[in-house]
Amino acid sequence: SPRDAARLTELRAMLDAAAPHQRHLVMASTSSPAVLNETASAFAPLGCDRLILTKLDEAVNFGVLANVARSLKTKLSFVTMGQEVPDHIEAGNPDRLARIIMSPEVMR
Repeated sequence: SPRDAARLTELRAMLDAAAPHQRHLVMASTSSPAVLNETASAFAPLGCDRLILTKLDEAVNFGVLANVARSLKTKLSFVTMGQEVPDHIEAGNPDRLARIIMSPEVMR
């Protein structure tokens, strides 16, 4: 939870001990802009350098996704566009996300 400071501190300690070469933050694209922004702000101090967006096939508002990625200063690593993982997971392609933002019917 982005509101659980104790858990965020615990998570940071685990990440620091593990010293991973990448830190992915996974967020559901169906979340409201307020929730996405709050989550991004809460997890930003953990040093997430990659973003995974799930449920793009269910999302309504795509523009906020680009804003969240920009505010986190992360790279988009993967997106999911359906219920069948791994079949519906794909590499995060910024050009494709831009096309979806500009013309959501591209996904349909």
